[in-house]
Amino acid sequence: MDLEQLKLLCVDDDEGIIKALQRVLKSEDYEVFFASSGQQALELLKNNKIHVVLSDLLMPQMDGIELLTKVKEKYPDVIRLILTGTDDKKMIAQLINSGGIYRYATKPWSNEELKSIVAQGFEYYKINSENRRLVEENKKISEELVEINLRLNSDKENTESLLKIYSEVLDSLDSPLVYIDSFRKEIRANEAARQVLNIKARDTLDFLLSRLNDELKQVLKKYVDVEYRSDITIVKIGDIKFKIKSLGSFNNYMGVVMIGECLFTI
Repeated sequence: MDLEQLKLLCVDDDEGIIKALQRVLKSEDYEVFFASSGQQALELLKNNKIHVVLSDLLMPQMDGIELLTKVKEKYPDVIRLILTGTDDKKMIAQLINSGGIYRYATKPWSNEELKSIVAQGFEYYKINSENRRLVEENKKISEELVEINLRLNSDKENTESLLKIYSEVLDSLDSPLVYIDSFRKEIRANEAARQVLNIKARDTLDFLLSRLNDELKQVLKKYVDVEYRSDITIVKIGDIKFKIKSLGSFNNYMGVVMIGECLFTI
């Protein structure tokens, strides 16, 4: 995301408003596109990777809500902002809820406030993008762990070689990860987790528990003391947020995994 040029699309049928937005939203941090209608905005979205859309509410042919509803359907990752001349808070709340709008700015606007709202829109986009990346990474981790466990359980002769592959998979991940085997005795941790928790690559569950405070210890024991839990618990260890979850299913328990991610601040 840091290597990608951030892009803002402003939509308003009033040429005077467009010129005012051009003056206010000049920035070295992002590129700005302008459209005078909803249809023109959709064409720009089709041909450019837009991250944030700021649209006027009242426009002919296609108003802001209709446009942003289409944006939500076709480009759900795009952050949607509305520009409106109304100060009816109830109406604005309804618009935000129906159109999935993140923030709004009123006319006439304060330049600093408008720039702040746009900046918040980009920040929200980056946070959502990072969260989606972590979800995909966690899904990939879970799938790889399940596959390796199945192979370990079905091929005892190759256990050591498979455990080597297992360790390589874990250490290739940037996120801290700890796996607790289905026998509830041994853990395996990647390099990131070893640094955070001060544990070894292969260690005992008892030692891991000794590194946690009483509250976190009880949370983790809820997972290792049962065959399978369908829920996910989030705990904080230092500056890292860990998700604790069971692997496998009720009929095929594969152990417990702790997957860490850095905490975000807005």
